[in-house]
Amino acid sequence: GREARRKAFVSEVGSAPVRDHFETGCGLCVSGAEVISVQASSAEVSAIDGQPSWWRIELSSGSGDSLGWSDVLVTLADGRIVPVCVLNGFVAALHIIDADSLSLFHRPLGASEYEGREAIELLAQAQAGLLSRQAIIDSAALLRDGKHRIITLGCIAAQFYDGLRDVDSLRSMAAFYGLHQQPVPLDIILYGGGTLSAVEGRLYADIPAVAAREPRTAQEREQRFTYESTPGFAHHPVAGRIPWMRQAWSALATARCDVSAATWRQQALEVVEHLGPGLFSVIQPSGQAALAQLADIQVTQEPLEPVPLS
Repeated sequence: GREARRKAFVSEVGSAPVRDHFETGCGLCVSGAEVISVQASSAEVSAIDGQPSWWRIELSSGSGDSLGWSDVLVTLADGRIVPVCVLNGFVAALHIIDADSLSLFHRPLGASEYEGREAIELLAQAQAGLLSRQAIIDSAALLRDGKHRIITLGCIAAQFYDGLRDVDSLRSMAAFYGLHQQPVPLDIILYGGGTLSAVEGRLYADIPAVAAREPRTAQEREQRFTYESTPGFAHHPVAGRIPWMRQAWSALATARCDVSAATWRQQALEVVEHLGPGLFSVIQPSGQAALAQLADIQVTQEPLEPVPLS
C-alpha cells in the first residue's frame, strides 16, 4: 500500500503542467482543482490569457530584487485556502491531489520540466512512510544540494532535521540561503534556524554561525556543505509570514522570537485551529479572516461557504 501511494504521488505530481517563464519575474501555476480567488499581500496578480490556472505575480519590491517575496492565498472551489509564498525568480507549482493532500514546489524560471524529479520522489517516499532514519539523513543531504534551486526543498529538509533535533544543520541551511542572496523559508527559522524579529510586517532572522563537524554518513561525506562551517547573518529576510508546511505550525509556540514578533506569533496561533490535513499548509474556510490577517491581506468579500467535492 505504501509503495502504491508513492507511485501515485510521483505520477500525478510529476505530470502536472508548469509554465517555465513569467515576464513579471515570478508566477503561480495551479493544477488538480478549480481556483476561485488568488490574493497577494505585496504584489499584483494577473491571469494568463487562455490559462485559467496560471497567474503572473508582480512583486512590489521589483523583479530585480532576489530577496523579494509575497504571501499569496489561493482559495479553491471547495472553500479551502492554500497559502503560497511566491519568490522573485521562481514559479510556484501547486498541485491539488485530493481533499487531504497537495504538492507545492518552487522552481527557477527557465528551469527544465525535469528539474525537481528527485525531490518529488523523496517527498513521495516521506509521505508514504518509506524512509528510515539513515535514509532521512541522506535524503536531507540530497535535498539541501538543490534547496536554492527548488526552494521548497529547504522546508522538507528542515522537517527531517527537526525530527533528528539537529539544530546546527538547520542554522547551516539557513545560512546557505543568505549566501545565495535569497530569503530563508519561514519553516527553517521556526524549527530553530535563528531568531525572528518583525519590522513593518516583514519577518527577519538572526542566524547563528555554525562550526564544522564530522560527516555522519557516506552520503554526507560526499556533500561537504552538510558539515562545513557557515557564517552567521543578522536581520536576514525571511520568506513569508505563514508556515509553508503543516508540521512547522507546531513550532510556533517554541520558536525563538524577540518582542517585535509577538503580534505576528499571536496572529499565527489564531490560525492553528483552522488547519486542514496534509503535509503542506491548508486552511479550512472557517479560518479565512484569521489567515488574511496573518498574511496582511485586506479581505473585502464575505466569508466563503464550503462546497462539497465532486
